[in-house]
Amino acid sequence: MADEFYPFIVYLVDGQKVEFAMWRLAEGHDALALFLTEEKATAYRTSVKPDGEWKVYQPQREALKEMLTECFAAGVRYAVLDPNESEARTVFDLKQVIEQFDS
Repeated sequence: MADEFYPFIVYLVDGQKVEFAMWRLAEGHDALALFLTEEKATAYRTSVKPDGEWKVYQPQREALKEMLTECFAAGVRYAVLDPNESEARTVFDLKQVIEQFDS
């Protein structure tokens, strides 16, 4: 995968289910929230998910691919980079991101 980066995610474990922080696009679609730095992920968690149960994590390559694939299989079609309460830096097509793992 060219130009690899390992984003931080915000997640919650609820029993045997894992929930990832999402960001709502203007069109109404949910997008997986990804962050370039732990600080940005923590700020998002604090402002949008203030419940202390939400955690920040930086998955490595294989875990990231698995997580993205599971999100896509669950119907999530987009990811956003460094969102806050009102905007996201970049919107990605999640399928295209997953395909980059194999190139």
